[in-house]
Amino acid sequence: MNVIETTGLGKRYHQTWALRECSLAIPAGHVVALVGPNGAGKTTLLNLTVGLATPSAGVVAVLGGMPAGSPGALDGIAFVAQDTPVYKNLSVTDMLHLTRNLNRHFDQGYARARLDELGIPLKRKAGRLSGGQQAQLALTLALARRPRLLVLDEPLANLDPLARH
Repeated sequence: MNVIETTGLGKRYHQTWALRECSLAIPAGHVVALVGPNGAGKTTLLNLTVGLATPSAGVVAVLGGMPAGSPGALDGIAFVAQDTPVYKNLSVTDMLHLTRNLNRHFDQGYARARLDELGIPLKRKAGRLSGGQQAQLALTLALARRPRLLVLDEPLANLDPLARH
């Protein structure tokens, strides 16, 4: 089974192609990294894969053939964007509560244990965490969904060398 499969995939913003003629197949059970210069279309491909954008050309399917962005696909995918999206004015506990209530599947025990292991205080507002702690919080929220496909955009950008390891 392929967790991501694209054929002739393209995305155009006005007259500019951000991604063009992308065809790939990523089998389940693999770790894959997209490497390329800024502006090569890596983030666009990820956004198309998780259903945050719609293709201008071609098709993208996930998790064995489901259309990207479909309800079934969204249940099985977790995505952490490059800017480590957390609500800065919510506490870590509030972020856990919000994420648990917005998703059908969320392993609260796992999330709390991982945050405790990382030393991230539950009562602290997300905006008062370091950049690396915010990245770890966002990753924890994604992992606690127990996704079949985890998509990370620039996952190491805000992590120190020890955390990257």
